[in-house]
Amino acid sequence: VGVAVAAVVGRTEVVPLEVVVPTVVAFGSYLTASALGVSGVMAVVVAGVVMARVGTWGPHTERWWARIAVLLNIVLFTAIGIGLPGASVVAAAGAVVGGFAILLAARLLLVYLPGLGIANRWRQLLWWGGVRGALSVALALAASERLTGSRVSAIAYGIVAVSLLLQGTGVRPAVRLLQLHSA
Repeated sequence: VGVAVAAVVGRTEVVPLEVVVPTVVAFGSYLTASALGVSGVMAVVVAGVVMARVGTWGPHTERWWARIAVLLNIVLFTAIGIGLPGASVVAAAGAVVGGFAILLAARLLLVYLPGLGIANRWRQLLWWGGVRGALSVALALAASERLTGSRVSAIAYGIVAVSLLLQGTGVRPAVRLLQLHSA
């Protein structure tokens, strides 16, 4: 399905068709897989990968999926935040700070590996810009369902929130400080 749609959409210049058809394919892949008793999420991923590898997409499609990704992250992060008691995140503050420090240290080691061929100014931005998203929290929630009495989801949510607040708001000033806006 992904190959056929990529071939058709790649030949059109009609913007609504370019945006709507891949969306229908994603939804249709999920429904078809679910009806067959297999993973709908994996079907959507496979259809998306195939369409991305085979097709050529215009800026409208890329903008559409970027907006959808942001919207879904906001909805997921908000829903998890509403369902997760704030007191559990506050109670895990020490682990959140420690986990955030470990993430910064690990990212520092990875970004500054020799032989990457990345200019130091860009390495500094890559290190600081390591914002986490709602997917980390969703995975932590899935893991914590199996671990009774686990604080995994509260710690993951706290780390993501700290990362978004500190790193997310600090990227633009870091770009200016490192003078990357003209690079």
